[in-house]
Amino acid sequence: MENNDQYRNMTLSLKVTASQKAGYVKIASSLNLTLSEWLSSIIEMNKNSYEKFGEPTKNETKLKDEIGQLKNDIQNLKNKLIIAEELKAIELKSNLELRQVVVERTYYGKAMKRKYDAINAAFESLNSSYENVCKNIDDFAEKQDDGFLFFSSFKSDEIKSLKE
Repeated sequence: MENNDQYRNMTLSLKVTASQKAGYVKIASSLNLTLSEWLSSIIEMNKNSYEKFGEPTKNETKLKDEIGQLKNDIQNLKNKLIIAEELKAIELKSNLELRQVVVERTYYGKAMKRKYDAINAAFESLNSSYENVCKNIDDFAEKQDDGFLFFSSFKSDEIKSLKE
């Protein structure tokens, strides 16, 4: 007889409200099951999960880890963006300073060009005056050779050497 008790149906009781019972009956009938069959299957499916209730499933844990990794990636990208913006600001500041230096050097260069042109013009004028003086000395030396002796002690070569 003890073997028969193993296959014998037993009754489990469950206290629910009338609206809960109506909802459970409706679910069971939509699945073409009796209320007892449906409740038995629900209990059988969840008999080992009561201690784990509220704990995340493996899939939930995996998704949580992926979310954490994505959050780290986002933070790293934000940090890189901040660094890039700071480098951009430094580069813009450097470019501005460089432009200021270029403007100053351009202004200085233009001023030096004007001075160079003025000095070059003065040099050309002095050079022209020097050439006139040399020509005059040569003319004077030639006149001395022609017998017009203003300075009798100087020879024409000595007079021409005065140019140097």
